[in-house]
Amino acid sequence: MVDVLGRDVTLAALAASQSALDRRLELLAQNIANVNTPGYKRRDVDFTAELAAALDAPADSRGERVSNLGQVVAREIVEEQLFLRPDLGGVDLDREMAELAKTQLRLAATNQLLYKKIRQYRSVIKEGRI
Repeated sequence: MVDVLGRDVTLAALAASQSALDRRLELLAQNIANVNTPGYKRRDVDFTAELAAALDAPADSRGERVSNLGQVVAREIVEEQLFLRPDLGGVDLDREMAELAKTQLRLAATNQLLYKKIRQYRSVIKEGRI
């Protein structure tokens, strides 16, 4: 049996993006919860560079890039130099809410694309039945 799902670059990229966006939502929620915590440093994730590098990496000996995508990890960033208030708090509530909305939209779009991709596979499987 051929492992088609295991070789689908689009599916792997969407899954990696979904995982990173989930992590980003968690960190944004932590930032919002700590908006009034003196000395709290804003946290975020960066995965776009790693995802782009994995997609641009040369294919392996079988011509596949999926193995690179399985290694993409959302790297957590602590913003050391971002102090917005006299108490050294590094969280701007307006910024966090805007980032939260953008991340929710990206996650919703990623989920829709995953749903469409899975529907394509289901359609192929149903058409293959006798």
